[in-house]
Amino acid sequence: MIEQVHATEHGDWQIRTASGTIYRLQASAAGSFLTRYAQILAPTSDYQHVPVYDLRKDGTPIPVLAFSGVQLGEEVVFTLQIRNDGVETVRHTTPAVSIEVWKDEPIPEKLPHRATRLPWMPTEIRLEEL
Repeated sequence: MIEQVHATEHGDWQIRTASGTIYRLQASAAGSFLTRYAQILAPTSDYQHVPVYDLRKDGTPIPVLAFSGVQLGEEVVFTLQIRNDGVETVRHTTPAVSIEVWKDEPIPEKLPHRATRLPWMPTEIRLEEL
């Protein structure tokens, strides 16, 4: 198992966090990408009651502008280019519990630890004058 990944390293890693979420981090000289797979595995006992939400770009590689580096037992902070208008998005993970070389896409067969959730859908916001 890998103990840490520095922000300057190149490679393809699978990062499992305490929430049971898996991240694929692909870093190269040509650019870096992050793919999130929400709560594929059971969370650790400290995080079993923390809700994990589906995000609209889950399963899709997102360009990484910067990240804090990955250290076992520590949260990871990613600065991502999710939007098309140039506004950056900052995402924090729960603490990393394992870091390994990426093997293949995680495919959940049974997720008894995961509560039934509605898929992400855009909402309509209406402003009314009072």
